[in-house]
Order: sequence, then structure tokens, then C-alpha cells
Amino acid sequence: MARNKLKKLLISVFYIIDVIIPKNKKLFVAGSSHGRSLFGNPKALFHYINTFEKDYQCFFLIKDRKKADVNSNIYYNLSFKGLWIFFRSKYLLMSHGSGDFYLYNGIFSRRKTVIQCWHGVPLKCMGFREIPDIPEKSQKEILLNNKRMDLFLTSSFQEKESIHQCFHIEESKILVTGRACIDTVLSPLKESGFHTDSGMFNILYALTYRPGSESVFFPFSDFDLEELIEFLENNNICIYLRAHVNEVNQIMSLNSDHIRVFPFSDYPDIYDYLSSFQCLITDYSSLYIDFLVLDRPLLFIPYDLEQYKQNPGLLYEDYDSVTPGDKIPDFSSLKKQLLDIRSGIDRNRDKRNKVNNFFNRGIAENSSSRVFSDIIKNEQN
Repeated sequence: MARNKLKKLLISVFYIIDVIIPKNKKLFVAGSSHGRSLFGNPKALFHYINTFEKDYQCFFLIKDRKKADVNSNIYYNLSFKGLWIFFRSKYLLMSHGSGDFYLYNGIFSRRKTVIQCWHGVPLKCMGFREIPDIPEKSQKEILLNNKRMDLFLTSSFQEKESIHQCFHIEESKILVTGRACIDTVLSPLKESGFHTDSGMFNILYALTYRPGSESVFFPFSDFDLEELIEFLENNNICIYLRAHVNEVNQIMSLNSDHIRVFPFSDYPDIYDYLSSFQCLITDYSSLYIDFLVLDRPLLFIPYDLEQYKQNPGLLYEDYDSVTPGDKIPDFSSLKKQLLDIRSGIDRNRDKRNKVNNFFNRGIAENSSSRVFSDIIKNEQN
């Protein structure tokens, strides 16, 4: 009880300070992934602004003191300099919500321009579209956050409509401009330190989070781990498993020379690594929509599709029409599809191009530049 009162008092004090202190109209502050790491669209814009927009400056705030690097404009968010940068900033860039700035939850003054960059094109139902209906308290929180959001960035008119339906955001606040993280997908930062084995065919297998249940890799009744490992060894294939941050411990038993766990804790920004893989396997993760810009094969294993349609629900009734890749029903089919892709057989390129145009408008290069320009133009109008 005392901690909650102290928190509310600090939020009120911070809000008053934020209102009083004048804003630097050339200053951006970015936060992402609930303050855990540099991630996604805010990270891409952070690097773009500091590299190419010399009249502007961008800082990144992070809640882990050990990850701060003042020489790279990355500050611990509760340091004196971190607080001062936050209060002086005109623009806020976020990937999830106000919690990206940790203690600054919900205290943004009207003198700031608050920009929701988001963290993926939605495929599943969220917010007011979620099945079953979200609690009334959550609905009120969404609507309250909407009032203090100035822009929500999307990459297509279809995504704009989905975001409007999910969060009831005014359409005038939803800007169709693109995703800055696509620059990272096409030209990853060399500092990531990750390298796949160049002598292997490398595949990323990434699953979405399932509220209330665990995600299952290789969910086949005929699955045999030893047989899979032998198959991968014989065909020089390596599969990297990407579980949700809360589920990584459940797949450590699969770890081997040809099946490698690829955890969030070691590799937080997946966009740095997508171009390292020749194929992506997934279920309902919107990561495949980002992977589309690479024009590489996709495979889908929607093993609980009917259940997932009921909770949390899908925004698109026809799952097949928006997932341009073969669907894998069993272990035998997986091995066959991997052999085909490994040998260069690609049956779904036309479908991928169609879906890429649908979600990404077929636009890829110079995403950060376009997003930044649209933010500034919108501010000037």
C-alpha cells in the first residue's frame, strides 16, 4: 500500500516537472520492450536519426543500468541525465507502451508528441477484438492511453483498420508510413555478434505466445527427436528455436548441434538476425510479415488453429490467404518440405509477393527515412 502511494506521488511529481520544463523540438527519446532492451522500430529510428539527421538528436532510455552506454546515447532511465533528457524531449518513440520508459508510466505531458511505433503487424486479435472480451478495467486503460497518444505508426491501410478496430484509436492518429525495423532486416547492424554456420542451411523456427497455454515445437504425433537430428545432420540443416521470453526453459532439452535455442535473453532484437536465415517456420507470429521483405520460403505449423481462433482470435477469417507457405500437418511432411526448400524448390513465391503487397505495400528500402520524414511533416501540419 505504501509503495503504491509513493509511486503515485512520484508520478504526479514527474508529471508536473514534465509540464514545466521547456521542450527541445529537435530532441527524440526512444524506449522499447518495457525498458528491457533496444528493440524494433524505436531502435531503428534511434540509429537513423543519430546517423543521418544532423539537426536532430535521439537518446535511448533503458532500465538496466549495465546496458547503458553514454557514448552511444543510451542512458539508464533513472539517472539524472536520463531524467533530464526525458523531460526536455519533444518526441517519444515507443514499441509497446508507456512502460517502455519504466517509471514514467502514463505521465506524458501535452507538450510532448507521443509516437507508438508498435512491435509487429497484428495477425491475432487484441484489445477490443480479443476473444473472449477483455475486462472492463483493461478497456478503460486502453482508452486512457489513447488520449495521450499522438501517432500510431502502421505499414498499410489494412493494418490501420486492424489497429483502429483493436484499440479504438481515432483514425486521424493512425499514420500509414511503414516500419523502420525493415531497414534492420535488410541491413542488420554488424555489432550484433551473431553468425550462423555458413556451411549449413539455417532455419528460424519462431512461435507466438499463447495466453494460458504453452507453445509446442514439433507438435507431431509421429515426431522422433533422434530421427530429426539425424535428418538434419545428413542434409546439413540447422534449426534455431525462438520461444517466447517466458517459455525458453521448456525447449532447452532440444538443444543440439543442429537444433539450437535462440533465446530473447541473448538476442533481444530479432530484426538484427532475420537475414541470417534462409527459411522461417512459424504459426501465428507476425514475424513472417517482416520476413516477407527478404523473399525467402516460409512454412507454417498452425497445430492448434481452431483453438487459437477461439482464444485470442484471428483478425483474418481465412488464415491460408494471409500465410503464403505450405502448412505442415506431420513430421513426415516437415522433412519433405525441408528437403524441397533445401534443394531450391519454391512453390509460394507469387503468393509471398501478393501478401507482401497486402501487408507491406511492397515497400522495403529506406523505411526509417520515410517514417522520420512523415513524423516531422505530420508535426508541421
